[in-house]
Amino acid sequence: MAAAALAYPGLSWSAVPLMTAPFAEAELRAIADAIDEVVASWQSLDHHDDGGATLRLEGQFGETVADTAASRLEVVFSPLGRFATIREVRVVVEDGLRREEPVLGVSDRRWAGAVKALQGLLRDRSITLLDMSFLGEVVDEATQPAYESMYGATVTWWSLLFRAMPPEARTALESE
Repeated sequence: MAAAALAYPGLSWSAVPLMTAPFAEAELRAIADAIDEVVASWQSLDHHDDGGATLRLEGQFGETVADTAASRLEVVFSPLGRFATIREVRVVVEDGLRREEPVLGVSDRRWAGAVKALQGLLRDRSITLLDMSFLGEVVDEATQPAYESMYGATVTWWSLLFRAMPPEARTALESE
């Protein structure tokens, strides 16, 4: 509770017990292995400092989609509970520089089979799958002015449920 209040000052916080705990490392590894069997070869499983994680997928059903589509899938797990989302990340090369751009959802139709399989696998493991278009929606800014003034951005459902704690808040918490 103290970390949430420090990360998002001015917001109202109350203690609500979680029905289920966030993901343990062993469970994330088991999910990654299950995805490997059903959908694609996973490339990396990155654990975030705040308890969330991102699982990057490199291929679909034996073909390397990333080579032809210049995109990959990511399953992002929330640090706050049993929430996940699936998103596409496009690789863009301009002027010899390579950068990655997350897409709201998955727009490349070649990933449709993988997305459907991932949805079923996550549902079978009692993970609430949240749509990226929902997560991109702005939370009523009239009730969250402290966030906007502190971070210079409008708070979205993504920033509340999936964003790592801002570095300045983490530093202040560690110094206490």
